[in-house]
Amino acid sequence: MNGLDPRPANDQIMDRPNPASAVPLLESAASKPIAENSELATVLSDHGTLLYRDALPPRAMEEMEHMAREGFQRLVDHPDICPSQHEFYSQYRSVIPFPLDVHLGTNFLQVLALLGHSPILPILERYFGTDDLVVPFGSMLARYVEPRSGDAPVEWRQDGYVTESTRLVTCWIPFSPCGFAAPGLKIALPSPLRIIDASEFPDRTADESRWHIWNPVCRRGDVILFDPFMLHGTHFHKQMRQPRYSLEVRVTSSEFVRDLPAERIHYIYDFSSGNITEAS
Repeated sequence: MNGLDPRPANDQIMDRPNPASAVPLLESAASKPIAENSELATVLSDHGTLLYRDALPPRAMEEMEHMAREGFQRLVDHPDICPSQHEFYSQYRSVIPFPLDVHLGTNFLQVLALLGHSPILPILERYFGTDDLVVPFGSMLARYVEPRSGDAPVEWRQDGYVTESTRLVTCWIPFSPCGFAAPGLKIALPSPLRIIDASEFPDRTADESRWHIWNPVCRRGDVILFDPFMLHGTHFHKQMRQPRYSLEVRVTSSEFVRDLPAERIHYIYDFSSGNITEAS
């Protein structure tokens, strides 16, 4: 890690690799050498998830957090700006970044340019077997999560079920430090590699040994990747006092994007060209 890690020792241990649980954690190239992109793609394939430290500029993520806070407040104060998004936000504390950027003066989409020049993109290119990668805007979500007064039950979900596609990889990008002072992610390992029934979720199955629950502690600049089958939810703890802002970017190949439901596309961002096109 770059510099000293200010977290309590027990929380530092929680997100380190553990041979018994095979929790995949990868430090940035700035802090120590990392494996080749093909090996990292294999980690993502085998484990269904990986945490890449310092993949994005922390200062840019801090600016995104400030922008998100102001944008969400603007939406709350002026619901008539975009009634459908206000309703969606009121229910889920989430927004679809585009076309909301147009209405709120935000610019969530600049994260795509940062992601395209980050060490994350080569990993995804090896994972998909092509450099022709795109982001369908209708699958992106910017989220605001408030802390809760006590521990809360996890609402487990699989992105493959939610997005109706099993050919997307989620880049989960926290704008806020999270997992310790602010709500983070709770991930159930290993990936089941299929869409499962709710009766198999960790809090419902009788086989408690099936799942290892991973609560990664993230800094600004970290990115968590996970496949469409990875079971995850929001991690709450009664000691958390800060809110969390984050962005979910879902990446696929241009070959697969047309298979998505129309409401999951709207517009398409092409990493190769940097162009945005309207879905036909």
